[in-house]
Amino acid sequence: MISVQQILQELKQKGFRVTKIRTALLSLLLHHNTVPLSAVEIRSQLKQKHTHANKTTIYRELHFLIEQKIIQEVPFKDKRKHFELALREHHHHIQCKKCGWVGDVTREKEIQSIEHYIAKKSKFLVTEHSLQFFGLCQQCQ
Repeated sequence: MISVQQILQELKQKGFRVTKIRTALLSLLLHHNTVPLSAVEIRSQLKQKHTHANKTTIYRELHFLIEQKIIQEVPFKDKRKHFELALREHHHHIQCKKCGWVGDVTREKEIQSIEHYIAKKSKFLVTEHSLQFFGLCQQCQ
């Protein structure tokens, strides 16, 4: 797994500044690497760690990190944008329709085999896909 320092070093080599907010944001996303976070959650968690940033700064940093292909936007049914590290393998998510909790699907090999089956059976070249599962988490059932 890549470290925050490695990411920051790559950004420095490309001529970008290493700011307190950028460092804290990357650290937060790396720490929560199995759960995509919304901008509101990011801001709240940064504030809890005594790193204060206004909404505009958060969105500007998120946009910058997306442009650099360090993070990616994960769309969910609730229309809120969620963000996670783009440096992970392709994976899928589950989301609670009641409380909004998000988690990773753990049976990726089975999903990959379904994708290969669909491609082979339909003679269709799959270039990308999006698959999400919605329901109720254990707490909300």
